[in-house]
Amino acid sequence: MINKLAWNLTRSLAKYSSPLLSILEQGAVKKSHSKRKNVKHGLVFLVGAPRTGSTFLYQALTNTCAFLYLNNLIYLFHRNLYFGFQLSRKIWGDIEPHNCFISEFGNTLRCGWKAPNEGGNFWYNWLSRENNYTINNALEETKVKEIQEVLFTILYEFNKSLLFKNLYGGQRMPLIHKISSDANFIFMRRDPVYTVQSILMAKRRLGIPANKLWSIRPANYRKLEEMREIDQVVNQVHSLETQIYRDKKLFPEENFFEVRYEELVADAKNSLKKILDFLHIHRHQIPEIPTVSKGNHQQLPDEEFEEIQHKVNLLNWQPDVRKKR
Repeated sequence: MINKLAWNLTRSLAKYSSPLLSILEQGAVKKSHSKRKNVKHGLVFLVGAPRTGSTFLYQALTNTCAFLYLNNLIYLFHRNLYFGFQLSRKIWGDIEPHNCFISEFGNTLRCGWKAPNEGGNFWYNWLSRENNYTINNALEETKVKEIQEVLFTILYEFNKSLLFKNLYGGQRMPLIHKISSDANFIFMRRDPVYTVQSILMAKRRLGIPANKLWSIRPANYRKLEEMREIDQVVNQVHSLETQIYRDKKLFPEENFFEVRYEELVADAKNSLKKILDFLHIHRHQIPEIPTVSKGNHQQLPDEEFEEIQHKVNLLNWQPDVRKKR
């Protein structure tokens, strides 16, 4: 677990040293810019709706040491990501697994500095925190270039694919296309009945008002907040997945891979092998993976659960991931 004082001190250090670090990073940016065509690895985005098992999958994938990823230390240097990766590599290298498979709604601070982080603040160096679909995907070219410089410098210098698990990536695919038209996507999906149930339970545990959306907001989130809670969450999940399916057409079909939560629960190691094959990352061994204990089962009262089932069945899920009932 990360000590709170150590966290706050490191965060302050990262913030106030950022202007100097930015100057020091310019040499690496110039070096990588002239050799960008030699970059052998690319960007990978793990996308989907919340409560689909994406955090566990992110932890399992990064634990293979096959990817660059933002850990909790690098995250604090989100203004100077290249320096953050340099610092992390000097401390830990990049060949030892983090062995972190616990989280609290995506937060892995209990696991320590090396545990994978969702890294949202990196993107908010340029994007709106309102997460407006239109505004963020219409980011001006100068800012797109700045993001490219950071990411391609890291890809060039550290010579591995860079994996992001920040589910807003699924709502920023037009922007990602501008950054890298050959980015790869891992789309995590789950039977929507159980995704909706899990989101409702998370909202109530966190004390989120029924009319307020929790976690990832799709483009139509203001309309959703006018709905009854179950209708709201069902349509939230549907809108998020529908947007991903619309925007995936920007990329080659072979750059898109779906993972089902049910398959991950049944055989996590096999799911990882399929993903690594999809990304042409060939490894002889995958570290041991804890058993996923939380499968799909009813946890809400019958009346609510049956209403979720009914509302889910009214919508078109394409391709259909609903359990046959």
